[in-house]
Amino acid sequence: MSEVTPRLASTLIVLRQAPGGLLQTLMVVRNSRASFAGGALVFPGGALEQGDRDVAGEMAVGWPHLAVEEIALRIAAVRETFEESGILLACRDNGSPVDPGTASRLLELSRRDPAFDFFGMLRADGLRPGIDALVPFARWITPPIRPKRFDTHFFLAVAPEGQQVVPDFTETTEALWINPKAASGGSADRPFKLVFPTRMNLSRLAGGASIDEIVRAARATSIVPVMPEYIETADGIFIRIPEEAGYPGSLFPATDPATM
Repeated sequence: MSEVTPRLASTLIVLRQAPGGLLQTLMVVRNSRASFAGGALVFPGGALEQGDRDVAGEMAVGWPHLAVEEIALRIAAVRETFEESGILLACRDNGSPVDPGTASRLLELSRRDPAFDFFGMLRADGLRPGIDALVPFARWITPPIRPKRFDTHFFLAVAPEGQQVVPDFTETTEALWINPKAASGGSADRPFKLVFPTRMNLSRLAGGASIDEIVRAARATSIVPVMPEYIETADGIFIRIPEEAGYPGSLFPATDPATM
């Protein structure tokens, strides 16, 4: 069987400081009927689409320091986050962020029309994807042993003020703000289903005391692509990742089922 080529994808880790200073990240629960990671708690995101590339080509003039593909990945992260959670990271040409009322109206408009044109909707309101708010955080590539493979680029962003999270009830059944440590551990009455890259990225977030600290660390850290390697040991199957990728360790027990 020939090796499956990974499909480019983007994921957005949106952070906020809750009342009392508790760090929280935006996460969604995937529909349990999904063929990949059904029922899992994940950061919003998805595969790159042609529309993302088209808009990236239009925006490239204003972002000469970024390749068109890098712009497209950021755009995809913004689009997928809006579709799956309702959070809109967009701004006007002068850089001012979209106001909560406009974001709420556009969300209601998009949810009424399953075939809505995300980019056409933004243009009609004089908005563009807020890609300048995104900070590269990680890159994970699904190993060749999996039937579905993605080359996923993770980005960080600070949550816009005043917007509400609302799942789409198609791809996602729940959208929530949660502390990274709480998401990693779950609870006795609700143990979360997590894929390995999500667990690892939650562990990185949990190591930061504040949003500023996490963002500063991300800006200062080179992105090391991570393609997990499955190895057999006397204690069972383990997953090995590069030591230099910045995670708390490089060897972990393999616990994900094949569909994850």
